[in-house]
Amino acid sequence: MDKKIRFISKTQKSRIVSWSRSIAYILSMTTFGLIGSSLGPVLPDLAVQVSVPLNTISFIFTARAAGFLIGSSLSGRVFDRHKAHLYLVACFILQALILAFTPFIADFWMLVGVLFLSGITLGFIVVGASTLIVWEHTHNPAPWVSLQSFLNGVGNFLSPLIISLVISAHGAYARSLWIYALVSIFLAVLFLYTPSPEIRQSESQGAHTKSGHTNKKLVYLVALIFLLYTGSEATYNGWIFSVATTAYPLSDTAARLLNSLFWGALAVGRIFVGILSRRYQPARILNRSIIGAGASFLFAIIFPSSSIILWISTISAGLCMAVIFPTLTLYADKKMQLSSKMSGTFFSATSIGAMVLPWIAGQSFTLINPHWVKGLVVMSLLGAWMLLQTVDRQMHRVA
Repeated sequence: MDKKIRFISKTQKSRIVSWSRSIAYILSMTTFGLIGSSLGPVLPDLAVQVSVPLNTISFIFTARAAGFLIGSSLSGRVFDRHKAHLYLVACFILQALILAFTPFIADFWMLVGVLFLSGITLGFIVVGASTLIVWEHTHNPAPWVSLQSFLNGVGNFLSPLIISLVISAHGAYARSLWIYALVSIFLAVLFLYTPSPEIRQSESQGAHTKSGHTNKKLVYLVALIFLLYTGSEATYNGWIFSVATTAYPLSDTAARLLNSLFWGALAVGRIFVGILSRRYQPARILNRSIIGAGASFLFAIIFPSSSIILWISTISAGLCMAVIFPTLTLYADKKMQLSSKMSGTFFSATSIGAMVLPWIAGQSFTLINPHWVKGLVVMSLLGAWMLLQTVDRQMHRVA
């Protein structure tokens, strides 16, 4: 009888630890959404704070993205060799300090350096949370990845609203960042008292050679899909306001609402990842989602003067694109057995896509025509779809 009681106690303890880890990983991605969307709404305030014009202050986006590229690359190697939670504790403490002291920085280059460091910590946090949630729920990661992606979208959606409310109430943005700093401290404490999961050992799967080594070509091809998809999402999200107010008769208020609806559609669509993954294979979901998103944008290109079509296309594209990133993660895990190093490679690719494609879109917007932004998004999605067909064929050959 005593043995049975002890056995039940251990089982319950194991479940509590698993739930604690899962909650920590989900809240980490939500916090990433909050922090990731915090720069845009405070950009004019930061420009005044460090005494530079808006076109100069925008360089902080590049600095943080470059830091994220380095952080996501390094973390992939670290988490495959060492217990992850102590690194996440350090990253959240550092992130809290950065958020707390950013409102007091008066030098432009110091701000650039601090946000570069912020990008490195965010790279560690994202790779850790997105990889460890899969490790924690190896047999059925889809619902957890879906919830994580949904709440990440909610964080992106809520951050500008929180900042706007704080500025309206207090006349400055500082307290909003302090709120995010407190959330970061809470997560640091949670990770400190929650044991790290066991490091996952790779097994021979479709993306491995006969000798058991990972087929690097397939990993890089999947990374390119991540690059093109994330680049297309960042491009449309970053430029839809300018396209709507320049190429369409939409007011600034309506254009902001359109931008918010795109984020909202992304958040809502991610709810369905778990449902779809139980009925369909990841490759099938990806094919239909990419085609649906591309068709939505193409529809807006065919009818370039219709504001109604722009609204419909934006919402439908957001719903289709919502499932692509989490499903691509599940696809990579199923075909290659996801490791932290792979996650680091994939997130490095996403940061490159988020830097390069919006910049190309800006050149097209200025030098050619605002509608070329939508054309670039369609071409990026087409490239991602073609790469997916190549990867799928290669997977079947190796298997």
